Amino acid sequence: MDSSIASSRITQNALEIIKNAISDAGQNEVMFCGTLNTDGFVDTIIVAARGNESAVPALEAFMEKGDVIIHNHPGGYLKPSNADINIASMLGKQGIGFFIIDNNAENIYVVAEPIVRKKREPIDTETLAENLLPNGQFSKLFEYYETRESQVDMLKDIAESFNDESMLIAEAGTGVGKSLAYLLPSFQWVINNEERVVISTNTINLQHQLLEKDIPLVKKILNTDIKSALVKGRSNYLCLRKYYEFINENSLFNTVEDKGIIGVIRDWVSATETGDKSDLPVNVDYSTWSDICSDSDYCLGLYCTYREKCFVIKARKNAATASIIVVNHHLLLSDLSARNMGAGFNGTAVLPLFRHVIIDEAHNLESAATSYFSRTLSKGYIIKSFRKLYNRYKNRVFGIYNFLVENSGNNKKKVTTIPETVSAIIEAYDNLEKEAENLLADKQNLKIEKKSEFDNLLKLFSLFKEKLSEIYLVLDELSQNIKITPEDDSRVYELLLIKLKIKDLISTSENLIAEKEISGRQLNFMGTPENLSDEKEEYVSWIEKGKNISFIITPLDVSHILKETLYENLKTIVLTSATLTIKGDFEFWKKRIGIIGIDRKIIERNFISPFDYQKQVMLTVPTDIKDPSDSLYTEELSLFIKNIVITAEGSALILFTSYSMLMEVYNTIKEDITKKGITILRQGEFDRFKIQKIFNEDIKSILLATDSFWEGIDSPGETLKMVIICRLPFKVPSDPVIKSRIEKIEKEGGNSFTDYLLPEAVIKLKQGFGRLMRRKDDSGIVIITDNRIIKKSYGQIFLSSLPETLTYYSESKNIESKVEDFLFGKK
Repeated sequence: MDSSIASSRITQNALEIIKNAISDAGQNEVMFCGTLNTDGFVDTIIVAARGNESAVPALEAFMEKGDVIIHNHPGGYLKPSNADINIASMLGKQGIGFFIIDNNAENIYVVAEPIVRKKREPIDTETLAENLLPNGQFSKLFEYYETRESQVDMLKDIAESFNDESMLIAEAGTGVGKSLAYLLPSFQWVINNEERVVISTNTINLQHQLLEKDIPLVKKILNTDIKSALVKGRSNYLCLRKYYEFINENSLFNTVEDKGIIGVIRDWVSATETGDKSDLPVNVDYSTWSDICSDSDYCLGLYCTYREKCFVIKARKNAATASIIVVNHHLLLSDLSARNMGAGFNGTAVLPLFRHVIIDEAHNLESAATSYFSRTLSKGYIIKSFRKLYNRYKNRVFGIYNFLVENSGNNKKKVTTIPETVSAIIEAYDNLEKEAENLLADKQNLKIEKKSEFDNLLKLFSLFKEKLSEIYLVLDELSQNIKITPEDDSRVYELLLIKLKIKDLISTSENLIAEKEISGRQLNFMGTPENLSDEKEEYVSWIEKGKNISFIITPLDVSHILKETLYENLKTIVLTSATLTIKGDFEFWKKRIGIIGIDRKIIERNFISPFDYQKQVMLTVPTDIKDPSDSLYTEELSLFIKNIVITAEGSALILFTSYSMLMEVYNTIKEDITKKGITILRQGEFDRFKIQKIFNEDIKSILLATDSFWEGIDSPGETLKMVIICRLPFKVPSDPVIKSRIEKIEKEGGNSFTDYLLPEAVIKLKQGFGRLMRRKDDSGIVIITDNRIIKKSYGQIFLSSLPETLTYYSESKNIESKVEDFLFGKK
C-alpha cells in the first residue's frame, strides 16, 4: 500500500497533538478533525472521538467543507477498510478529506483529498440593495411597499462589513427594519462563500420572528434554499439516560405522578423526534425538567448508552448542516468561552465553526455576559450535585455509590463513609442558608463583605468547603484504585464528572468568601471563566432571596471578558439595537462591553427611525404629581393612572421599576377600572406569552408590568395607544452588583451617577418609549409621571436621547383633556 511521510501533509505541531492524543487513548483508534492552512498543510487539530483498537465513531458534527478527517490504524497497516471507504465516500460528497495515519504519526495514506476552499467573493452591495428599492423584489411582493432609506443604508454598511471583515456598531431606530437589513447580506455572504453566519438575539420573540417570518421572506427574495436553524442550549433537550433513571426512581416523585405529569412525559418521549421541551404538550415545572434534561456537567459523551439516540447530538448535527444559525446571547457566549478555553476557532465547540456574527438586541450584551459569567450556589444545585453520587429512598440506594461498593476492593470502609459525608454536606449548607436568612432579614439581597456581621457566615462557608474537600479526597482515592476503564463501564466516567463537579463547588465556595480580586482561571473548574486570562479581576459575592436562598459571585466588569472571547477572534461582527446611544453617542455602551482600544476597523452608524414622531406621538409629563421619593407619590400616581386610562378607554402599557409599587397601584385602581369595562392585567398573573396574547387581542385592556416588559413586547395598532412610564428607570443602588460597580467607579475617580447610573437609565427609558410605535401607521401618547425629567438638569439628557415628538407638560387635569383630544380626533 503506497503511503507518504506524514510531515508532507501535516505540520509538526499538529503531528505532536495527534501522537499525544493516541498515547492518551491507550494506542486505540482516535478520530481527529484537521483544518488546512494557506499552504495546504493540516495545522489545526481537534480530537473529535476515541474508540477501541479497531473502530472509532465518525462524528459529522465536527466536520466542515475543506476539513480533513484523520484517524489512526493501531497496527500500522494503512490500507483503508470497507468502512473507511464508505465513510470517505460520504465525507467526500461534503468536500471533506479523509486521511489514515499510524500510531507514531510518521506515515500517512490519503484516501480522499479535501476540496480546497475557493477565494472569497465579496457581496455586490448595490445589487443586493436593489431588492429594497422601488421596483425591487420587495415591491413586487408587497403592493404597498415603501422603501426606507435608513434600511437601505444599513444593509449597505453590513454588506461592506462582511466584505472587509470589520466591526459595525449600528443603532437602528424602531421601524428601520434592521432584521432584513442584516439577513439579506448574511444570506448573500453564505451564497457567495459558503461560510456560516451566526445571529444572536436576547429574546425568544425575536428568534421566532426571524425564523417564522423574516428568514422565509429573505430566502424567497434571494431564491435560495440555504438552510437555517435555531440552536438552543442543551438544557432545552431531554436526556434519555437521565429520563430512564428518573422513571426507575419514580417512587421518589409521587407528587409528580399524582399530577399525571409522568404519564404525559412518557407518551411524549415515545413520540418526540426532537426531545425539545418546547414541544411538550404541558408545562413541566423547573425541578422536574431539571431531573430529565440534558446537562453538560453530567453528560457521559462517548460513553453514554443512549448516544446514538441523543437529542442534543441530533440537534447539533442539524445545526452542522445549517448555514444561518440563530442563537441567544447566552449560547453564543458559551461557545466563544469554550473556544477560548481550548476548543479553538477552527472547528465545532458548542456551535459549529463560524467566523461571522450578527448580534441583535446588543444593548443586552453586558447583562447577558454578567449573567453567564456569574456562579451560583443553591440548595437545589447542591442536592442535584450529590444525587448522582448517593441518594437513598426507603430501602433503595441510587447513584454510583453501588458501583463504588462493588469495585472498592480494600477501600470498602472509605466507601461506607460517603452517605454520612453527603448528609454532613447538606447539613452544612442548611446552616449556611439559615445564617443567610438572618443576615437578609427583610432584604431581598445582600452583598457579602469582610465585616464582623459576616464572620459567622464565612466560618460556615469554611466548614462547608471542608466537608466538600473530605468527600473529594475519598472519591479521588477510590477512583485511582479502580482498574475498570470508561469503555468497560460508563460509571467510571460518571465518577470523574462527579469529582469535577465537587471540585467546582469547592472553587465556587472559596471564591464566594475570597477577596474581591480573583483570577479568571481560579473562578471555575467546570468551564466558564476558567478559560480567561490569569489577570486578577474584581467580583462581588452576594446573597439573593427568591423561592430559595442563593449565593452568587458576579464579575463587576465584563468588558475584558468580551474583548477576549468575542472581538479578537471573529471576522465580521455586527452589533445592533434600537438603543445603544446617549444623545447619539456610543461611548458609554462601548466602554461597558469592551469596545475601546480594539485593534481592528470599527464603523459606527446611527440609522434614524422613518416614523414621523413629531406628528404621531405626544410626550407628556404631569407637573403636579409629587416627586417619586415623596410618600404620597404612589397615591397620586394611582389616581392619575385610573383617570387617564378611563379617558383613553384602555389600550395602555404601564411600566414600573418596582413590583411592590405595581401591586400597590394595581390593588388601588383594579375595581374602578374593571367597572368601566376595561380589562386590567398585571405581570405575574400569567406567563409572559399568555399575558401578552390577552393584551394584544383585547384592545380595551391595560397591562401593568416591570423590568422585562420594558422591551421585547410588540403590540401594534389599536392594542396600544398609550405608554405610561411611572419612574425614570435608574438602577437600584442597593443592589449588590450595582452597589459594587458604583464603588468601583468612584474608587477609580469617576462619577458613578453620570458615568453609569444616568446612561443606563437613558438606554432603559429609550426601550420603554420604543414600545409605543411598532408600525408606520401607529400613533399614541407616552406619559412620564416622574417630573424629574423636566425639573432636574439631567432630565435634558433623557429628553434629547428620545425621538422628537409633540410635547405637553402640564397639570394632570389638563393632560387628561389633551389625551382625549389627541386620541379621539382633536389633534
